[in-house]
Amino acid sequence: MSARVRGNRAKLYHWAKVATEIARISPQAEMDIEKVTGIVAEEERRSG
Repeated sequence: MSARVRGNRAKLYHWAKVATEIARISPQAEMDIEKVTGIVAEEERRSG
C-alpha cells in the first residue's frame, strides 16, 4: 500500500522529491515534472 493511499503526506512528499531528483540527475530516467506536481497538488486538495 502506498503512502498516498495510507494518507502519509510526509512519505508522499519524500518519495516525490526522491523521484524528481533521480530524474534530474539521471539521463536514463524520464519524468514529467508537471505530472508530479499535479499529483502533489491533488493530494493537497484531498487532505484539505
